[in-house]
Amino acid sequence: TGLMAKEVVIGTMGVLYAGSLKASLLSHFTPASAYSFLVFVLLYPPCISAIATMKKEYGKNMALASIVYQSCLAWIVSFIVFNLIKIFNYKGVIYMLEISITIILAALAVYILYKNLKKQASGKCNCECCSNHCENYKK
Repeated sequence: TGLMAKEVVIGTMGVLYAGSLKASLLSHFTPASAYSFLVFVLLYPPCISAIATMKKEYGKNMALASIVYQSCLAWIVSFIVFNLIKIFNYKGVIYMLEISITIILAALAVYILYKNLKKQASGKCNCECCSNHCENYKK
């Protein structure tokens, strides 16, 4: 239901757990998973109407790329939040390794996105295979 409207996520959970929402949430979520869930809900793609507007304004490919990017970003950031809370609670070395790997992968993803956007803005093609028939191709 979060894709219909983010603000109804907790209402939907109240219907699904059909009882005391507070007691149900306390039995299903730890503090780390609750904060991680909140961060994920805040960062994942917006409602369907916003996605439809992105498709109309920017095209299908850009809307799809935006959905994938926002979903990955939400997962990575919520993963980092969850593991940071676990590190400060349990002082685990394994969790520090997981977070380091996630931060490196996130930085790599941002670098690749920046590099591709810069290349597209310069008017060059994004691939080498269309050099014979692409009017935007410049070596």
